[in-house]
Amino acid sequence: MKIFLALFLAFTPLFADKLKVSVSIAPLAFFVKNIANDKAEVSIIVPKNKNAELYEPDFQAMQSMGKADMVVGIGMPFEKVWLPRILKSNNSKAHIIALDSKLDSKSEDAHLWLSINNARIIANILSEEFARLDSKNKEFYVANAKKLIERLDSLKQRIDKRLQDMPKRVFIVYHPMFSHFDSEYGLDEMALEKHGKKYGLQDITNLSKQGKELGIKRVFSQSANRDMNALAKSMNASLIIIDPLSEDYINNLESIIDNIAKSYE
Repeated sequence: MKIFLALFLAFTPLFADKLKVSVSIAPLAFFVKNIANDKAEVSIIVPKNKNAELYEPDFQAMQSMGKADMVVGIGMPFEKVWLPRILKSNNSKAHIIALDSKLDSKSEDAHLWLSINNARIIANILSEEFARLDSKNKEFYVANAKKLIERLDSLKQRIDKRLQDMPKRVFIVYHPMFSHFDSEYGLDEMALEKHGKKYGLQDITNLSKQGKELGIKRVFSQSANRDMNALAKSMNASLIIIDPLSEDYINNLESIIDNIAKSYE
């Protein structure tokens, strides 16, 4: 009995002290886990391989948000529609962090996390917000944010060096997602689909012509859809699948930029 009681007392605080955090997309889980480490239990609202811009939360996701101590969003459409309803219906007292409102972006491009400058700001915001909820561990969160920012700075240096060898600053994507990153590096993405607007065969033909004139050998998309396959084939280029929603933020972003830098190879 004494052994059981000792084990119970030893393990109970570990679980009782964990903050329950819901994040809208997987990349945000990377930031939360790096800042809070074992002091948070993280759930990702948008499942893997789901379109975050079209997603509507299921019952399990609603429950997760309703029971969370903290909900971290970045401006996905479902956040604006569903989050207020869910929190109200559950009488939730969750601490909501709307990163998009703190990053001061007026762009239509919702992929704010793909900017390394924004990533550094996100790390600092989260360390401040965790310290607010859990003040006794403030130094822990601040120290973790500092370590993460050092890793982001190192990533930036590697990307700086990689992009120096890119002969032209233009690349082709299916859907605009790099405008925040582009502004940091003087890059220019040409997209087939522009923020949900319809496109036709003439748009594919025009983009193909531009790509061939520039000598582009790689085009990028989140999926191997028919139109991007046709575009790549017409340009004699390769279609490269990228995932901006990977939780493996640093390795994934470095891999994506490495491929973009090879657009003319």
